[in-house]
Amino acid sequence: MEQQLKRAAAYVRVSTYHESQEKSITDQVRMLNEIIDKDETLVNVGTYIDQGATGKYQTKRKQFNVLMKDCMEGRVDVVYCKQMSRFGRNALETMTSIEKLRGLGIAVRFVMDDIDTIVDRDCSRLAMLASLAEDERDNLQDLMIWSMKRRLEQGHYIFRPDMLFGYSLDKDKNMVVVPEEAVAVRHIFEEYAKGTRVVEICKWLNEHGYRTRKGNPFNKSSVGDILLNEKYYGDMIIGKWRTEGPKRVKNNGESEMYLFEGHHEPIVSKELFDQCQKVRESRHIKVTKDYGHSDVFCKKVYCGQCGGLFIRQGRTNCVHDFAQIAFACGKAVRSCRRECRNKLQRIGTLEDGFMSVFNYLLENRSVLQDIVTDNKEFNDLNARLDELRESEKKYFELEVKGLLNEQMKKNHTRLVGEMLTLEDRRKELLTRNFEVSTFNRNLKKIQAVLKTAKPMKVFDPKVFDLFVQRILVMDRNNLIYELACGHKVKVEVVDYYKTRDEIGRVYVTE
Repeated sequence: MEQQLKRAAAYVRVSTYHESQEKSITDQVRMLNEIIDKDETLVNVGTYIDQGATGKYQTKRKQFNVLMKDCMEGRVDVVYCKQMSRFGRNALETMTSIEKLRGLGIAVRFVMDDIDTIVDRDCSRLAMLASLAEDERDNLQDLMIWSMKRRLEQGHYIFRPDMLFGYSLDKDKNMVVVPEEAVAVRHIFEEYAKGTRVVEICKWLNEHGYRTRKGNPFNKSSVGDILLNEKYYGDMIIGKWRTEGPKRVKNNGESEMYLFEGHHEPIVSKELFDQCQKVRESRHIKVTKDYGHSDVFCKKVYCGQCGGLFIRQGRTNCVHDFAQIAFACGKAVRSCRRECRNKLQRIGTLEDGFMSVFNYLLENRSVLQDIVTDNKEFNDLNARLDELRESEKKYFELEVKGLLNEQMKKNHTRLVGEMLTLEDRRKELLTRNFEVSTFNRNLKKIQAVLKTAKPMKVFDPKVFDLFVQRILVMDRNNLIYELACGHKVKVEVVDYYKTRDEIGRVYVTE
């Protein structure tokens, strides 16, 4: 009886795309394929290669995951790998994968470590090698940081200077300032230090034909990145980002950072850079639960012009120089007001607007009435549908008996069409009736509160949440409060900006 061949796959991994790693890939592929091809009991089903993939997290290794999937689905019987460190550098994940494959009867053969996970069932040895691979990874990370420091000290770069707006590389690969872009960079810092809004800076850059290194128009994010980048005053900081799980996150002091002063030619002075950071800090507001009631407005404020959701913003009034929490149209914010030009609304205005609505309803309870459902149309529609269903049954019986003539078939077709139209309308009425029922239930809750309430002098977030379904911001001076009972109340805001305490007078217009 002919021996059944085992399907063998090779797995290869290198951690970077560096030129020196190309040879490593080639050598690994050649070595593993030679071993598989020489074994007459094996058939080569392919090589899985992860290039530029960390061994720490399996989620970042696409081909490894494809290999595991193929193993699970019965396409692979044995896996060849140069050594355990190529298979993974996370001890727990490595051992979990090995045990998962071993449970399916699939062996992993680490050539350089001389291990077959089916034959060698000494888990302690496997765990020791996996731990050594993890320790080696940590040592490599330390070596990388040391190497980066040394390269910077010697005048080399650990980033691509040609991707940094304002800088480029000359023919000798030296980092040099691009004069025409440097003009734009200085404009950004100088104008921001004067108090010019980032939106206006973006507008100036784009109108003068400047584009980011990716060829995109400037927006608040790209300008903000420039304002925060120490490289523009000639210094270099490494370690601003750290690895946390499979993600890169900002380093807020959890790990060491390294500063290299005067690393390259600056475009702006350190004094101007620091001045911009002070302006930024003055504009930045840390929102806490104690600051107003901004949370209750989230997902309840919408743009009356484009329909976009208003999002919470921390702003500074440039005229009167005081901080505020405001809500602005998300489309306007993300597109620098290209998609929508609606203005922001301060949280105090939204609060005062609701208090005016509440007090108006308290004095005019008669405006809140039950919404009457048009049951006549619904009942007539149901009666007609019953008639059509009876007719449709008769047509069906005739069709089964083969007694339908051409005219009867046409009539049947028209009948079915009418039924479909009426069913759609019935669904609309059912939805409407459900909404009306919901509105009327909410109305009773609102009326119960108003029955015993006194005029509201301080904003109450709980009452707001009960009363208001959403707020439509038509423009800076006109708001529409859509109540949970379906009624709408228009509000006008006058004297919008006055002082820190005087937000503006708010009136109900209907």
